[in-house]
Parts: sequence; structure tokens; C-alpha cells
Amino acid sequence: MPTDAEKFLEEARQNQKRVEQAYEEQMQKSTKDQKKFQTLYEDLIKSQNPDPQKFLSAMESTEKAAYATYLARRDVNEAKANVAVGEYKKSLEDLDAQKSTLESQGKFTEDARKEYEQKREAAYQKYLDTKKQLDQDSMKGFDEYKQFCKENREKYDQLINPEDDVVLTEPLKTQTEPIVVTPLPSAPKKDVTVASELSEAIFNKFQEAFKDDPWYQKNPSKKGEDGKLNLSFKSEEDMNSFFQKMAKENKDGSFLIVDSKTNQVMAYGNKGQLFHANGDEFKTGDKMKPGGTALDSFKIPEQSEPTQTKALS
Repeated sequence: MPTDAEKFLEEARQNQKRVEQAYEEQMQKSTKDQKKFQTLYEDLIKSQNPDPQKFLSAMESTEKAAYATYLARRDVNEAKANVAVGEYKKSLEDLDAQKSTLESQGKFTEDARKEYEQKREAAYQKYLDTKKQLDQDSMKGFDEYKQFCKENREKYDQLINPEDDVVLTEPLKTQTEPIVVTPLPSAPKKDVTVASELSEAIFNKFQEAFKDDPWYQKNPSKKGEDGKLNLSFKSEEDMNSFFQKMAKENKDGSFLIVDSKTNQVMAYGNKGQLFHANGDEFKTGDKMKPGGTALDSFKIPEQSEPTQTKALS
């Protein structure tokens, strides 16, 4: 009978195979599109009356395909990271089993304990190193996509402002993310304070949501004596998705999300929705930013009567 760690690891490996196949298919499609796009550019640049709109239309389509390739590449790295989590969990499971055996035999000496702790630390460090390499690869893909888009715009400038000497460049062999402003896949850790009568329930949900992630095990959050929560998130994506879920699940309660550095309210959950500090609805892809109002002075806008406000208890 496989253990929980073995089940987790097997599922992670199967998922990795699926996303790798999807990535290969998307990369082939994008490479094919880029070759066609390059041919179109070469034809247009030679024309006495090139059609810039035709180039722009093809460029948009090609960049969308390249962006999809970036996302697929990032998915592969995330799947590999999940496998690394599974391997870490399996290592801990094996070490704990060995420890239990030694304890039952009365052989878990001080030296054995030190060796046990060193192996746990080594397993965690291996996970961190793997995750770092995967994040760097995703960011490299992001940079490659930006470079691809930059070269496309240079080609467009060449079409509308032709020079005497024209140099044709080969399309990128690899491609990745968008020129539009899109968050990097890996962001710095986020430290926030949560003030709410729902603190206990939110903290329990937080622990449950991230219990299997080694990063959160290494960077524990805590409850303050004043009832507020001090939560650390590995990324902005983790933070946003968690609070969106909390807002949806707590339709009869409210909570404030406060930037730990400035003590200014960034967002709040109220009546089943998540909002920016200024009262605008928080949507997927938005960024939480300090809203300029300190926690002690902040009031949640009344949804039914926008002109009135009520103090948060």
C-alpha cells in the first residue's frame, strides 16, 4: 500500500509528463508561426509599398503563440517543482521511519539525532536549490519573450521608417512571455497583517492551504497577542488567491489586509467579495498596494450606500 508521500509523488510525476507534452506541442506551433512571420517580414521589407497593418496583424498572432509557449514552459517548471516537493516529502517520510525504528530499539542516540536533523536539512536544501533553478528558467523564458517582442517592434519601425541598409535577423529559437505588463512568475515574499473577528478561522485555513509546501514550513506565520495575524506568503499569486478564497467563503464577515511595512490597508474582504483599499473590486491579476490609509483610520465603505462609511471593529 503506497504511503501518502508516495501517492503525492506519483501524481506529481504523471502531471509533469502531461504538461511537458503540452509544452512540446505548443513550442512546435510557435516555432512554425515565427518562421512564417519572418518570411512575411522579409517579403514586406522588400516591397516598395509594404502594408504595416498586415505586419501588425501577423505580429499579434505570433506573439500570442509565443506567450502561450512561455506559459506552457512555466507550467512545466511548476510541475517539476511539485515533483521536488513530493521527493522532499518522501525523504522526510523515510527519515521519520528510520528514526522510529531506532527509537523502538533504543538506538536513537545523540549522534543519530544529529544525523537525522542534518539529513532533513539537506533534503530541504535540495528542494530549495531545485525550486530556485526552475524559477530562474521561468524568468529566463520571460526575458526571451520580451526580447522577441522588442525585435518585432524594431522590425515594424524598419517598415514604416526604412533605412538604406536593412539587416534581416533570424527568429528566436526559443520564446516565452508578453511585452504587455505581466507579473513575473516568481515574486518576492509578501508579509501582511490581517485584522478581523475571523482571525482564528482565517489562520486555520491558511495553515491547511499551505501545509504541504516546504517554503511555508520554513517560514511559519503566527498569531499576534492582539488577535491580528502576521502572515508570510511565498508569492503575490499565493497571497491574492488565498484572500480571494477567504472573501468568498466568509460572506457574513470582514477582514482587512494590511501592509506590514507601512501599516496601510491594501485590501479588504466584505460580504463575500475582495476589494482594493479604495473600494474597487479586486480582480484576478490585480496587485495589492498600500492604499494610503493607516489601519487605525480605515473604514470599510458601505456597499449598499456608497456615500456612507462604517468603522471596522
